[in-house]
Amino acid sequence: MPVNLSLKDAMVFGTTGYTAALSIIALEEKGMDIIKNPRILVTGSTGGVGSIALQILSKIGYKNIAALVRKEHQREVAISLATDVIFVNELGVQNKPLNKQKFDFVLDTVGGEIASVLIPQISYGGCMSMCGNAGGIKLTSTVLPFILRGINLLGIDSVNVPIKDRGYIWEKIANEWNISNYSNK
Repeated sequence: MPVNLSLKDAMVFGTTGYTAALSIIALEEKGMDIIKNPRILVTGSTGGVGSIALQILSKIGYKNIAALVRKEHQREVAISLATDVIFVNELGVQNKPLNKQKFDFVLDTVGGEIASVLIPQISYGGCMSMCGNAGGIKLTSTVLPFILRGINLLGIDSVNVPIKDRGYIWEKIANEWNISNYSNK
């Protein structure tokens, strides 16, 4: 247990916070960088992983963060965590193998049809991390976003992370990514 993290805070972060941290680390390893001011979308933004991811991203300095929501009542929570709120029905449908490049990085906690619609909207060289399946386990795509735009799809598993890597992640959560007393507004 890191020194700067109480047992209570560790429990509050739990698996959801740990998964959010893993997702952010994976995206940063593939080029997401504060200096580049990337367009980031977080799906499931008012759920556990999504809301913690939004808070961490904001705290560490990302400025161009959109929160994806389904229902109007989620807007208030999402706008308190992100710079923009997008409703699912504003994404359109997956009708083309490549769509307008709207997002540089996507932190997906939903999966299914939402992920399928977003893959063709990821910018050249961008990435999508995937850690959830509340929207379904099927993914429909063509190879074009992967081979013509060079995007990466990053699977996030919080269960089988080697013990040697866990300390690094918990240190980030306990220190520079600690959102225990953080408010971005």
